[in-house]
Amino acid sequence: MRHIYLGEQAYHWLTQSYTKLKKLDTWLRNRLRYCIWHDWKKLERKRKNLIQLGIEAGQAYAWSRTRKGGWAVAQLRSTSRNPNFKYNLE
Repeated sequence: MRHIYLGEQAYHWLTQSYTKLKKLDTWLRNRLRYCIWHDWKKLERKRKNLIQLGIEAGQAYAWSRTRKGGWAVAQLRSTSRNPNFKYNLE
């Protein structure tokens, strides 16, 4: 009986750690996007870099001129789910 109880505890611990790791991964990805966005600074640089990443010109223009802060832009669903928005850490 003790084996079953310990097995259940281990299972719940693994599921909890998976959830925590997933949250950490999400936060780290947002932080990377924020740092990249903050590094670009100027509006034209943001627009050009977004176009280089494969975002359409009109959408890149709109994103580059948003009045939202960098953290809000990093958490936008469109940037976080866009497969073209890859990290260019060079």
